[in-house]
Amino acid sequence: MRAIAILGVLSSILFFLIGGVLTWFGVISVINYAFAAGIIGSIASSIGLLSFASPRLTSSDLLNVEGELVEKLSTSIQSVREYENKISKNKEEIEKIERERREIELLVRQARPC
Repeated sequence: MRAIAILGVLSSILFFLIGGVLTWFGVISVINYAFAAGIIGSIASSIGLLSFASPRLTSSDLLNVEGELVEKLSTSIQSVREYENKISKNKEEIEKIERERREIELLVRQARPC
């Protein structure tokens, strides 16, 4: 339906342009062009007004958008939790390595003759 409306409006614009040129050069009489332009202009205006009156979004559109947003949000939350787990594991690994380093330093100091 929308494609038909767009096609109708574009064809009426084309009619006005071509008709104006043909009238200017005397191929079409001014009376005939004015009569046809009145009819076609009225139809194009009606189509334009109907497009403003028709609803763009329906409740199902909003529900679909809401569902997609909830899915994206849950995916993001899951990703954040995975990153937090990785950070926690990395911190534990760093602490473990730090303890091992201190133990090795202690062993090196103890093994060194004074």
